[in-house]
Amino acid sequence: MIVDGIGSFNKIDFSSLTYEEMRRFEFVDLQTAYDFYNEFGRMQGFSIRRSKVGRSTKIGSEGEFLWQIFVCSRQGERDAKHIHRVERKMDPRPITRCGCGAQIKVHIDQSTGCWFVEKFCEEHNHKMWCTKL
Repeated sequence: MIVDGIGSFNKIDFSSLTYEEMRRFEFVDLQTAYDFYNEFGRMQGFSIRRSKVGRSTKIGSEGEFLWQIFVCSRQGERDAKHIHRVERKMDPRPITRCGCGAQIKVHIDQSTGCWFVEKFCEEHNHKMWCTKL
């Protein structure tokens, strides 16, 4: 199924998407893929953020994106250097990351220009802030 923008989200039941269904989606651009996962996260009760990106190294491609990973905002851990800093002027921000593994990786199909889901993991290791709006 090709997703061409936020307007097509009303046709999708985000509350019951499976791994196989998620892998069938294609997006017209990277922003649509981000908006899609953001809406999925909102319906499931978590927020997302952009993570790693792969760029083309071909001459003349100007570093075009080849793939991008979007993750749960609680993915990863804070660097220890930021927690144990001695010369800190302000109190450190609260620790919000807990190593959550939920993510989606989208990749561009060079022949069509569409983005597709290459990898999807829905395993969270924390409570959601709300469930099924």
